[in-house]
Amino acid sequence: MMQHAPIRTLPLADRWPDPPPVDWARDRPRGLEWLASVFDCRAVEIGGIIRRQIVDVGREVGHAVFEAEVRSRGFRLVRTPHHYLIVCSRGPIDVMF
Repeated sequence: MMQHAPIRTLPLADRWPDPPPVDWARDRPRGLEWLASVFDCRAVEIGGIIRRQIVDVGREVGHAVFEAEVRSRGFRLVRTPHHYLIVCSRGPIDVMF
């Protein structure tokens, strides 16, 4: 019988080194650029709904600036425990229940 040399394997860390850290926040908009990106969507064009987390709004631009922008566009703003809902319509709305 023919004997084979044992297969040598490298430790896992040597085979697949950790990738370099990625700074995901580096490429995303901040401040007023973030605010402009909120309203740069199809929902604004068709009278739809935009949803944003309250903590994100506070971190990016502040609640007063956000509310002023919604008001200046003539849209409606609804606040839930964790989200802002923007109704992108100037027409009347009915709250059903």
